[in-house]
Amino acid sequence: MKFNNFRYYFFTHFVIVFIVLTSFASLTSAPNPTLKYYKAVKLFEHDRLNDAEKYFLEFIEEQPFEYEIRDAIFYLGEIQRKNGKYENAVSYYNKLDSRFPHSRHRTNLFYLYGECYFHLNLISRSSENFKEYLSKAGDPSLNPAYYINGNQYMAKISEIYRDWKSAIDYYQQALLVLDPYMKKSVKDKKLFKIIKDQKRDIYYSLGLLYAEKFLNQELAHTYLTGAVELGQTMTQPLSFLLRRLTILHIGKENGLPDDAISDLAVDGDDVWISTWGGGLIRFSRSSGKYTAIPLPSTQLRNLYVDFEYVYISSYDGIYIFDKKSSRSLHLAKNEKTFTLAQKVVKDDRVIYFSTLSDGVIEYDIIKKTITVLDENSYVGSRQVYSIDANHQYLAFGTLDKGAIIKDKTTGDIHYVNVENNKLAGNNIKSLMIDGRYVWIGVHKYGIYRYDIKTKDCKFYDWGIPYPSTFSMRGRMLWIGTSGNGIRIYDREKKTLEKLTVIEGLSSNEVHLLKMEGNYVWIGYLDQGIDVLYNPVND
Repeated sequence: MKFNNFRYYFFTHFVIVFIVLTSFASLTSAPNPTLKYYKAVKLFEHDRLNDAEKYFLEFIEEQPFEYEIRDAIFYLGEIQRKNGKYENAVSYYNKLDSRFPHSRHRTNLFYLYGECYFHLNLISRSSENFKEYLSKAGDPSLNPAYYINGNQYMAKISEIYRDWKSAIDYYQQALLVLDPYMKKSVKDKKLFKIIKDQKRDIYYSLGLLYAEKFLNQELAHTYLTGAVELGQTMTQPLSFLLRRLTILHIGKENGLPDDAISDLAVDGDDVWISTWGGGLIRFSRSSGKYTAIPLPSTQLRNLYVDFEYVYISSYDGIYIFDKKSSRSLHLAKNEKTFTLAQKVVKDDRVIYFSTLSDGVIEYDIIKKTITVLDENSYVGSRQVYSIDANHQYLAFGTLDKGAIIKDKTTGDIHYVNVENNKLAGNNIKSLMIDGRYVWIGVHKYGIYRYDIKTKDCKFYDWGIPYPSTFSMRGRMLWIGTSGNGIRIYDREKKTLEKLTVIEGLSSNEVHLLKMEGNYVWIGYLDQGIDVLYNPVND
């Protein structure tokens, strides 16, 4: 009986073991349904995209109900994107989004849509998706590549929309993630180079934005030189680029009421700006604040600023603005208003105002007396436009009598005009004293240089018939023109350099030039003000 029990026990256990073993053998011999999927993933990771695409498609066809289907669709979209077939990529992303709306790729799809739409030139849709991605991405360190790229793309989109500030903000956001990502990738040489090149591109873009658009020379220099250190090949020498940097633009978009600039004066942190129709503005450089100064006239022509006062000429009269009390005085003689006032210059204790109605108004700031120099004086005209003065000479440019130069030490008067064969025209719109010489801009005819010692007058055939202003800087004579931008004449080398809108100016209608250290302030008749970075020494 015991033996029979043993046989029964042995037989039943043998059958169980046999069933288990045969079942296991059948299981191990069955094909793995995800085999092609994982093979495709490996091929994708090794950039064998065409082979990967083949296996992903076969997997989807053969195993349509496996969980990995959603990832296979995603990879197919990525293959199309990497091959530059952005419409096909979007088609796969749409398929994934519609069939599996809660897949783990949901957030990243916003980025991928954004990139594809950008390359398809659907900028508005691209912007919407990038913004959605950046708002939902969470911790940037979880997917730094997408976060950096997303900000870069948004910066480029901002540049397309001419929103320079937003472009800079997006580039800066990309750098905040890029720098720590770069440090972590030092051991991976391939990845490190990709990130380094990306940083170089961002630095270069930021440098150009600050240089040409957002107007900060110091930051432009920092980022452009940083880009060079990271391997950027400049299309032109960095020093050449920086010499022509417009570091600041002031216009209606910043707060000016009028883009037609009649004059400006740099006064420490303040810049006083007179406009043709928008009145007087005080611009604070440290705060970036623009303050309108109330005056009886808004049609201003010129100004001179000293420690206490701002002397202002206008279409409607002459004013003296007290900086401390913020009150203005209307300058008049025997209740006579000096209208059509033009230029203002100070000579020791005297302020000279040129007018087109009363000649030259001479105001003694100590005695508070006014003297009128009209057609009955040595000036010989009521229509005086341009003036200049230094310790020895006074120079006046009229609209009808040419130029008049007075030697204050000897009392000699020099008349430079058509009548004595010195000039081709008597309409003088600009002049400047330069030692023993006076540079004279004759309307319609160009530039002359009069030698006070020899009384010779030389014409410079530079092809600029409408010179509007002169300014001296070392050996360089800067000439502003109406319609032809700026010319820079090297008096030693006898060379002439041209700056126009092609070289980066905001306009060719240059009305004034003011020098401040390494900077040149340029006032336009139609485009506000540019501040040009132009070092005195290379």
